[in-house]
Amino acid sequence: MNAGLVFSDVCVRAGSAVLLDGVNCGAEAGRLTGLIGPNGAGKSSLLKAALALVPLDHGSIRFKSVDLPTMPRRARARISALVEQSGLAEVHLSAREVVQLGRIPFQSVWQSAPSPEDDAAVDAALAAVGMAPLGARAYQSLSGGEQQRLHVARALAQEPQLLLLDEPTNHLDIHAQFAILELLRQRARAGATVLLAIHDLNLAASFCDELIVLAGGRMVAQGTPETVLTPALLRSVYGVSASVLTHPASGRPLIAYDGPVLADAR
Repeated sequence: MNAGLVFSDVCVRAGSAVLLDGVNCGAEAGRLTGLIGPNGAGKSSLLKAALALVPLDHGSIRFKSVDLPTMPRRARARISALVEQSGLAEVHLSAREVVQLGRIPFQSVWQSAPSPEDDAAVDAALAAVGMAPLGARAYQSLSGGEQQRLHVARALAQEPQLLLLDEPTNHLDIHAQFAILELLRQRARAGATVLLAIHDLNLAASFCDELIVLAGGRMVAQGTPETVLTPALLRSVYGVSASVLTHPASGRPLIAYDGPVLADAR
């Protein structure tokens, strides 16, 4: 593993329910890793477990050989960031102030205003997601897609070595989806470890270097899109019949769905 994130025998429970059951997988620095699987597969739980937002029942999660969930919260926030599916609820902040929240781990308790370094990081993050012209707008006045881009910008403002994202393309139109995924791919190429949960398998195939497949809280497969996205896996994990073609321009897998498969026919 190239200085990345390693999940070893990770188990997470919620009462009597097993959310993750002995998951072993990892995400390398420099590569964009996609986390795929049907609803309820455990993708969100895996991302949250990495940052101690849900407790481990068993196993370990290490980043650059350091136990990530047991790190002091502030120290962990200086190296990692998470974009969750649901954003802020009732907030009365401007778009820029939302992104400034990403700088809190780097500010002293007596700091009364953003530092020049904070302002530079916020400016760069807003520009990266195409939201610089809307910095003064009230957060609640923005569309769902604009709010989602702000949450990505907030995470980027933390300048994380480890970036975790749970469905970052939610609410985005296709142009914005491409822009965000290309941005994340560039961050990975620059040396960050980037792991994102994503439902659109064709987007995952187009942008991700590596895919991790979860189903029923267990890891099913990990590898390149070419090795992972097979008709047999799509049938067994997703319950759909599909043909996997080759994109004429990129050479990446391209999935043509035929339809659902009856459970007793899988």
